[in-house]
Amino acid sequence: MSQDQTGIVISSTQTPSMNSKDLAEWRAKEWYKCRNNPLYYIFNYVYIPETGGRLKYDPDKMHNKIRRVVRSIYHFHKCVLMASRQLGKALALDTPIPQPDGQWTTMGELKVGDVILGADGKPATVIFATDVMNNHNCYKVNFDCHDSIIADEEHLWKINWGSHKNHVTTTKHIKEMVENKSDKFDQPYIDSCKPIQNSKKIFPIDPYYLGLWLSDGESNVARLNLSNNSDYIPRQYFAGSFDQRLDLLKGLMDSNGICSADGVCEFCQNSIILVRQIRELLITLGIKSRLTVKIDIKGHDGEEYYSLKFYTPKFYVFNSDQKRKQQDLHRNHSNGYKHFITSVEPVESVPVRCIQVDNTDHMFLCGEMIPTHNTTIAAALLAWATIFYPGIKAVILNMKKNAALNNINAVKFIISNCPVWMVTDKPFKQKGDIKTYCDLFNDSRVEVFYPSTVHSPSTLARSLTVPILYID
Repeated sequence: MSQDQTGIVISSTQTPSMNSKDLAEWRAKEWYKCRNNPLYYIFNYVYIPETGGRLKYDPDKMHNKIRRVVRSIYHFHKCVLMASRQLGKALALDTPIPQPDGQWTTMGELKVGDVILGADGKPATVIFATDVMNNHNCYKVNFDCHDSIIADEEHLWKINWGSHKNHVTTTKHIKEMVENKSDKFDQPYIDSCKPIQNSKKIFPIDPYYLGLWLSDGESNVARLNLSNNSDYIPRQYFAGSFDQRLDLLKGLMDSNGICSADGVCEFCQNSIILVRQIRELLITLGIKSRLTVKIDIKGHDGEEYYSLKFYTPKFYVFNSDQKRKQQDLHRNHSNGYKHFITSVEPVESVPVRCIQVDNTDHMFLCGEMIPTHNTTIAAALLAWATIFYPGIKAVILNMKKNAALNNINAVKFIISNCPVWMVTDKPFKQKGDIKTYCDLFNDSRVEVFYPSTVHSPSTLARSLTVPILYID
């Protein structure tokens, strides 16, 4: 047993070894502790849906404002609680956000309904966006790929370090981890995003031949009718399918790329614009790269060249047979898919915003397409109320179907992962394929409504008499 800073007793929640009579008494006492203290229940028995049930809520990481929200709901049963939008996990407004069509936007420009990219490489719709928030404690998170992202101290990341995999934690906690790591093997990292999944497009020039031609350094030759602007690779090619983008890369690498004896691939050019675009192309394929500057001492007065180095054991980046032999996919280059966090440094507070997306893992891409995370604790409160107050009815209102189903699925997940003695071995009465409601073993019910479940959005909340109403 331990006690957190606000006096909440944290139990090990391990079933003690005792005779049947004492065990029954222990369970009864534990049940009433949970009923009379939702924070005790959340910290001890709620497994976070976004982590797949691997993690519980950490009492040291829960913001005091969230604690006050939970207590308010418990102590003031008949009330309307207006939760401040300042509780969001937020990124700086100028944080770049990639989109499926190959374009980019920023955190400050996003609005509900915009489509961005999830960590799985698939489109994700923004279903919620806060107003601009000020005076948050902010940190710059620096990565080994030389990218950096400014986030507030409560922003959530899904990180790995040592034997710990897919651990959801805050910017502030990552700072402590980086400062206290004992050696390089303790360095936390974020997995690269999966390759962006787009359908095949029709292009004026075959991607492979475009890559061959671009690498010769004569991108303004009139014979191909490409627009003469600041971009060497037309933006439409970044929205091509995986195979089309890989063909483009193969053309670039066959023309001006090499592979060293240890399997490290390199592209070198004197155009920083083209090199940066190739780096972006690599990112869309899920590959991390390093950009460095080289001086050509044998060339024209020490001309600067820009080098991209990367490795990938998943697929060939050459069509050339000779270069393919050098690449050798049997080598273990897993670090090519890991963004190591090198430091987390406090910076002056900047305006920030938070968004929520409609995919199941709540992950979206930012910066150099580095996955980041958002989550909610509302499902835990709904689970607590329906478990410990038999016969109660809770209703969830959403304007988006995907968000609605995510909410009720999170409630189901939390209840299903409670101990058998708390909810019985079959906590739900109905079959598991029912999506819009769940009836609990104790006659409680959770139901979700969204516009397509009724005739009109204006009738969404009509004729409902419920003690618990959650509006997301």
